[in-house]
Amino acid sequence: QVMNRNRYVDQLGDPEAPPTTFGISVRLGMLVPKAPPAENAGKHPVASRLLLAALHQLAVGDPEAVKVSGDLPVAVKSLSSRIQEQKVNVPLVSVSKVSSLDAALGFSQETSWKECPVWEGPWRGSLEALQGEAEFSVGALHINGDWSSAQQAQDGKRICLPVYCVGASPILKEPIVYLATSSKEVFVVLIPWEGKETTGDLCGQVAEIMAPVEPMAEPPFERVAVPPLKLSYCRGTSAATGLCGEEAGSLVEIATVSVCAGRDMPGALVEPPPAGQTPYDMPLQFLFVVWHANVDEINEPLFVAAVGC
Repeated sequence: QVMNRNRYVDQLGDPEAPPTTFGISVRLGMLVPKAPPAENAGKHPVASRLLLAALHQLAVGDPEAVKVSGDLPVAVKSLSSRIQEQKVNVPLVSVSKVSSLDAALGFSQETSWKECPVWEGPWRGSLEALQGEAEFSVGALHINGDWSSAQQAQDGKRICLPVYCVGASPILKEPIVYLATSSKEVFVVLIPWEGKETTGDLCGQVAEIMAPVEPMAEPPFERVAVPPLKLSYCRGTSAATGLCGEEAGSLVEIATVSVCAGRDMPGALVEPPPAGQTPYDMPLQFLFVVWHANVDEINEPLFVAAVGC
């Protein structure tokens, strides 16, 4: 009788479990309306050429059947062709065609967010005017993961993460830091970026830097100290105009990135930091890159965000 009694005042049952806090969480949504480009959309760098290539393939089918101009559209069209030729299955990406802005937001919510970030920008009025009158191509990228171990830095403001390897590129004098995650295919790559431009094709710059990277035989450090991240943005860009058809307008992008100590990996032994070794302090300005092993052959990052720039 005692065991059958309700243990909570709430007669609806047990309370909901608290939300899971992952060490790394990335959400990216892209929306391309089949309508004229919005005014003053800007030319911000896109966070994922792979997601944009998937939207391009969805909209036009055969990449070679569409003529495009501009650095980014030409690069994404070439990437789409390579994906098809090499039969690469791009992971963690989903795309769809929908007939309304509400449906596009709903798709993003189902695949990436329970609650979509607020869509703000000079193009918002243009999009709302298209409600129910235009077709939208929408794509989403969703990544969750954990670190093998994470510890608080001595200053209490950063987290120390174990380094998978340190790479050197002839294009960049700074070290390139690779971090392993709970998925053996997903890596986070941190690229120091102090004083460098964050306009243009960031994904292309990352691909160019990482193509000739060689791992250092003797890494100068074993841990890296990074600030906890909580990024969120919503912006439009006209740099991709024409990729999803002649009538397709500006690309609208929403993204959230979260990096923290996260959860301990089940079964993992937490190692103390090496005695006497100081972790490498990542500069305040750096590129946060997510790389997936399944796309190594086409040398393309899955996601790129500029931090502190």
